[in-house]
Amino acid sequence: MKKTILMMLLSVWGLLPILAQEKIERKDSVKQEKIFCGLNETQAYFRGGQQALRQYLEENVDLSVIEGTSQIQGRVVVSFTIEVDGSVTDVKVIKGLDPKCDAEAVRVVKNMPKWAPASLNGKRVKQKCYLPIPFKLKN
Repeated sequence: MKKTILMMLLSVWGLLPILAQEKIERKDSVKQEKIFCGLNETQAYFRGGQQALRQYLEENVDLSVIEGTSQIQGRVVVSFTIEVDGSVTDVKVIKGLDPKCDAEAVRVVKNMPKWAPASLNGKRVKQKCYLPIPFKLKN
């Protein structure tokens, strides 16, 4: 009886590497795209740098959505993905301020020009980004 159990265990033990290889092969056959969140070799960036990004926001955010309402001011935090070609996709409001401000922030981010994409090990990759967009009337 003990010999039979021992033989069965050894047989199963010998098959483990084969079973593991089958699982690995199945995983490799399914391609999954990954989105990186900040551990990249080169981060995605707005072409022209932070100053150009600030200028883009100043020129394109329509503050008329808060005119006449002195109580609404603050910022909307938007998340989005920079694709491997630099295009902006998957725009979502993470922290809203007001429905009109939220919609304006999404519009401005969706209309952004292409960014310089992130890279990891010399290969372009998608990257998740977060951007606070201020809404404050200038005096």
